[in-house]
Amino acid sequence: MNGEIIELCALTANARCALKNGVMNHTIREYINSERFVFLPRKIKVIEDSAEKWFVQLKRLGVADVFMLLPQTAKNRERSGFVNTNGGCILCLFDSGEVTYFTSAWGFNKEKRSWNVEFTEYEWENPPQEKPRFSDNTEEFMSALSNIAELAEKIDQNFWAEIFREALGMLDGSRECENTDLPNLPERNLRLYCAAAKSDVFGGMGSWNDSPPYYAKEKGLADEYRRFSDELFIQIRKALLFAVNEI
Repeated sequence: MNGEIIELCALTANARCALKNGVMNHTIREYINSERFVFLPRKIKVIEDSAEKWFVQLKRLGVADVFMLLPQTAKNRERSGFVNTNGGCILCLFDSGEVTYFTSAWGFNKEKRSWNVEFTEYEWENPPQEKPRFSDNTEEFMSALSNIAELAEKIDQNFWAEIFREALGMLDGSRECENTDLPNLPERNLRLYCAAAKSDVFGGMGSWNDSPPYYAKEKGLADEYRRFSDELFIQIRKALLFAVNEI
């Protein structure tokens, strides 16, 4: 799964847990060299250099809730595996009624061979009055995985079929979750997260977007490829939104 989305999920889930227990535990991943959090200028401009300090500053400002937001569709699925393309953000609701959001910009540090990430806070003008709510999409996700696995087999793409079936097993409980990015999630949320991470096969060369559409076209299944791929993408995003926001 795209590292940008993994980090959004981790920051959001860890911050939501910290709102309950008071402790922000966040492990920076090996492919990230540095993280910076640039707050809106209030009395002074604040820039923090760690997730823990970011959360402390949010608490000082009276944060009441934190959510991850992600677009559920993509204009160009072929680019969704790259950073700075996913349109996600971390939404912050404050006791004062203020609503802001943080977006990230990723830049590659050639010397360190890793990424420098900067999160910047923006004001949300005229936000919705209600807190966002997210539904458990387990059944719809299972259906999407079954459909695309069957399609993969029809176009002789057994490697991809196995990936989709492994994700399905994580989701229905017949297979252990492989992904431990967020081990503190409740069981249902963890299975949705792991299945989403496993089945997020959309990217550039060597991905489900690369040669499978041509094999599907050869067998007269281009429409099914497009429809099932779009549906899987939507269900992955819905699964991630529920997994990290409804804890």
